[in-house]
Amino acid sequence: MGAAEDEARSARSVERTETFSDAVLAIIITLLVLDLKPPQIRPGHLLRGLLEEWPAYLAYATSFLNLAAIWLAHRYVFERIRATSPPLNWANLAILFSSALVPFPTAVVARFLKAGNQGDIQTAIALYALVGALMLISAWIFYQYAVRHPELIHAGGGKYLRQERTKALIGTALFLGGGLLGYVSPWIAFALFLAVPLYTGITTPR
Repeated sequence: MGAAEDEARSARSVERTETFSDAVLAIIITLLVLDLKPPQIRPGHLLRGLLEEWPAYLAYATSFLNLAAIWLAHRYVFERIRATSPPLNWANLAILFSSALVPFPTAVVARFLKAGNQGDIQTAIALYALVGALMLISAWIFYQYAVRHPELIHAGGGKYLRQERTKALIGTALFLGGGLLGYVSPWIAFALFLAVPLYTGITTPR
């Protein structure tokens, strides 16, 4: 009976952690849309005004896809988690902390891409890359801890977590590469930022 109670307690702990994380990520994704505002235009120029807001649309789509990839990875990983621990919970909070920063560089990139100053654009892209890399490094720490503590994961889950750990490192490299190549071209940077969720989606087991 004691073992059954421990198992039930562990399942409740995992469920609470996953539910809380889902709620936080949902709020973060919702906050992204707040930077999409109606353009300030003269009467009769709405279409032009909407088209001129393209930096906000690009930044929103990029951040939405990357946060969606984090949420999907988080969901599939927690299907393999059987119990939590204080360090694992802190690692999970680090993912949420870094993810919660994403709306800020998204707004910065949207504003300064539109402003057109080359130096400001490069700085904005570097900031975006730094936050994206921090988000994926936090995920890597989570996976690394879980892999090193097999008592916290279901049988067979270790292989999946090791794959996710590798993907987090590759995603980090893509973000940092985008931040550096943003000094050459913002379009190269955004291509790499968008490659992260694309790579995640393609490599996620069906």
